[in-house]
Amino acid sequence: MSLVHIWVMRYCGVIQKRAEFMIVYPGGKKGERRVERKIMSDEKLGVGPADYFLHLTKISWRGRFYKRFILSPILIFLARKFGRKILEVGCGIGHGVLGFSPAQVFGIDINKKALSACRKFGYKVGEIAPDGSFPCKTGEFDACVLDNVLEHAENYLPVLAECSRVTKLRGGLVVVVPGRRGFASDPDHKRFIDEEALMNLGEGWENKVIFGMPFLIKWNFLSKWVRQYCLVGVFQKKVSFRQGGVVSG
Repeated sequence: MSLVHIWVMRYCGVIQKRAEFMIVYPGGKKGERRVERKIMSDEKLGVGPADYFLHLTKISWRGRFYKRFILSPILIFLARKFGRKILEVGCGIGHGVLGFSPAQVFGIDINKKALSACRKFGYKVGEIAPDGSFPCKTGEFDACVLDNVLEHAENYLPVLAECSRVTKLRGGLVVVVPGRRGFASDPDHKRFIDEEALMNLGEGWENKVIFGMPFLIKWNFLSKWVRQYCLVGVFQKKVSFRQGGVVSG
């Protein structure tokens, strides 16, 4: 690993030190940013606290910079190969593709407090139902993006089935899963997804490519030692996939 690689990783928050919490969100003319050095208060959001919501708000500014301006542009580029109408599943508080391209991305999440924060930022969002169904019409989107989502579910097949339902014929799926260090860093992670499992994600999806981030290569060393190393998989919905006896798409 070169000194340039190490510098980039440190700067983008891949090798992170704990930093003071900051929230950066749009405000003012021409994309000015207002910085608030405190966790959002219950009064501001209109909701009570939640452990995972607080976890999302405590991500360091370096981590948010990396996610918003390095990883998200790549994910958007991949998703746009299938069309310009994109759904982010598990959008959190909008640090990812939803915040990067709010005009083209609709976000959904199960966390009410995260959705309330997104609405404060002006993002278009909807709530995932308790039974796991998405608040979206069949075939409404060109592609779905799941950025560090599937590892939070013991059984992610219903999530993939909903992604298939809401995407068009031959629609796309972009999935990001953490490496071993990243998986171990979050107590809410339930299922580790390695390269083989990612490649064979589900019967309804055909894998097109898998690569590692942040250097576009797969590297076990980074998976073991760098928390923000991840695998990115791109998939296309299979025309022959049947869901409930009807050809998907």
